[in-house]
Amino acid sequence: MGGCRGDLPPWGATRNKHLGHLDESVGLVTISIGGNDLDWANTIVQCVRAQFYGPDNRPRMPFPGLGETCNNIIKKVVDPKLGGVLSDLQAILQEIKMKSSNAQVIVVGYPVIMEPTDRAKDCVQSAGQFVPTGMRGDVRDATARINKELRAVAEREGARFVEPAPNFEGHQICGEGSEWFNGLHGDEAPFHPNKAGQRGYASAILPHLNAPLDDD
Repeated sequence: MGGCRGDLPPWGATRNKHLGHLDESVGLVTISIGGNDLDWANTIVQCVRAQFYGPDNRPRMPFPGLGETCNNIIKKVVDPKLGGVLSDLQAILQEIKMKSSNAQVIVVGYPVIMEPTDRAKDCVQSAGQFVPTGMRGDVRDATARINKELRAVAEREGARFVEPAPNFEGHQICGEGSEWFNGLHGDEAPFHPNKAGQRGYASAILPHLNAPLDDD
């Protein structure tokens, strides 16, 4: 259960379809919830654009990087939706327990999409535009906050929470290694995991299969 592509519908649109496959024969359920409902990828696109364009869509040149902070954009776009996502997660975990009471349930969090440290300096790379360090730090901090909230709900409902950030280390946009996310430009959904990123998610989940909950 769950999704990673930007063209997936909101959670409620597929919830009944997913739940219809649950019964007592199901042994494992993995969930990734919230990214599309929070409009997370599009929020990061807005953060990048704000470095170059004003509210009137006119370029800020020759003074890029002086636009609205990413932190302010996140507060306006993401924060008002977070409570609803957490309520949805709680409800779906409770339904899973009712329908598949013996299943191992894993809630997967979100990796940090951009290398947040000064090590990368101000970079361009596959994002296709200037990505200042401060903006990347805002993305890191918001990701940590979202994961903290998701973890709290998951653990309260008896599910395991997996945070994939360590597996993506060095492979973020502006990272030192090959990038595991789509950039701002191209045919794929921006700031979503590419094929290598999907493998990164799998490598984060595998060690937790059938492990005791108190191993976290």
